[in-house]
Amino acid sequence: MKETWTTAQLKCLYTNARSMGNKQEEFEAIVHQENYDMVAITETWWDDSHNWSAAMDGYKHFRRDGRGRRGGGVALYVRECLDSLELDDGDDSVEFLRVRIRGKANKADIVVGVCYRPPNQDEETDELFYKQLGEASRSLALVLVGDFNLPDVCWQYNTAERKQSRRFLECVADNFLTQLRRVYDLWKKGQATQEDYKGVAKLCREKIRRAKAELELNLAAAVKDNKKHFFKYISSKRRAKENLQPPRESRRFLWRFLPGNLQPPGKSPSRGREHSDQG
Repeated sequence: MKETWTTAQLKCLYTNARSMGNKQEEFEAIVHQENYDMVAITETWWDDSHNWSAAMDGYKHFRRDGRGRRGGGVALYVRECLDSLELDDGDDSVEFLRVRIRGKANKADIVVGVCYRPPNQDEETDELFYKQLGEASRSLALVLVGDFNLPDVCWQYNTAERKQSRRFLECVADNFLTQLRRVYDLWKKGQATQEDYKGVAKLCREKIRRAKAELELNLAAAVKDNKKHFFKYISSKRRAKENLQPPRESRRFLWRFLPGNLQPPGKSPSRGREHSDQG
């Protein structure tokens, strides 16, 4: 599976590799030919023996390997000219990699998250992931990609059969995350109406407004004790508003949180067969 998207005019690629193994050379050729700024990978199947072969000229390399088992692992390549920093919480039991890309000039920082959830992951590890996801969702701009292996989730009706899948949907709602891509693709295939797609986008905006209103209320209540933080937030909100793009044009990717500085992707060349196996 391959997906391309643009974030703040950065050209990016996401793919589920199912083992980088003998694909590294071809992968590097594609990345350099298409001139990607960021590349996110799930199921790298890397371990410590791949330290020397995973590096790529011109890119910073961030990764989190699967622990205590074969398979899994996530990675993110970021062009060296970008100011990027891994957000490390010290807990590597969850295959969830987060990297902050510092915005230029008046652009807000962007946090890119790459996650792989094994099909047999237990509830305790799920809760650790939800905790990390909650922390990541505090960012002004978050793009989260990955493979969650929850095939029983019905995104059209926001329902699921299994307990763990329903807990995942609760976490998505609690952190004001919305999946736009699935409805967009259904609309383009004639399997959903334009009103369905607009309805999802509207719901996303409403959740964002409620979250921001609650945050501003809390800040206003504590402004006497925290004036510096309050005015810093107002300033960042103004910058984000200036860069706001029409939500109806958003497409081609998974989760967007406060997409004030995200721009809709253009038509990027695709390679191979594109499909989605997201849970």
